[in-house]
Amino acid sequence: QFDNYEDNDNSNDLIEKEDLSNLVFVSEKIVNDALYFFIKNNNDVSIYGDILISFYDAKGNLLKEETLYVKGILPNGELFVECYNYPSNFASYKEFVEVEKLNSELSFDNIKFTDSDNGYEIVVSIKNISSKTINSIDIGIVFYKNGEIVGLDYDTKYNLNSKKTSTSKFLYPYDFDNFEYIDFDNYEIVLLSLE
Repeated sequence: QFDNYEDNDNSNDLIEKEDLSNLVFVSEKIVNDALYFFIKNNNDVSIYGDILISFYDAKGNLLKEETLYVKGILPNGELFVECYNYPSNFASYKEFVEVEKLNSELSFDNIKFTDSDNGYEIVVSIKNISSKTINSIDIGIVFYKNGEIVGLDYDTKYNLNSKKTSTSKFLYPYDFDNFEYIDFDNYEIVLLSLE
């Protein structure tokens, strides 16, 4: 997943409880004026916690700090997190990560996705194939054009009982500045978090 990204050059000042130092930032990208961080959990346990992002200008002055909450990233899982209130003139950032082990028996194998394109949206069927109720599940979609990200979206479902199915619908990416749909040639469904 997220193979189209390059690692960023920002330093990763990672401080975790229980020495969960394998959480890495894959990259960051601004899509339609929204800033997204793409994160991978290289730990062998599920994790949750906070990420403090410190934004700096070109002279190294602190512009702003934002806290992002990360919930239920599965082992070797990847996700994207939107940062809503970032300074548009930032030149660099540093992240301070504080995560803990999430005691969960859930895994990627507990979910089955089926998706279809109906001509104006992507419809995703989410089936809980485990014997346990899933309290919350976040799924995302990444739209690509020629291997570049052109749109992202996500949805959360709650209380998905064992053997039950839920549906998420994702509209095609839209450029609100130019009032037109954004062309894409591929998309990827991503399991963002599971609790």
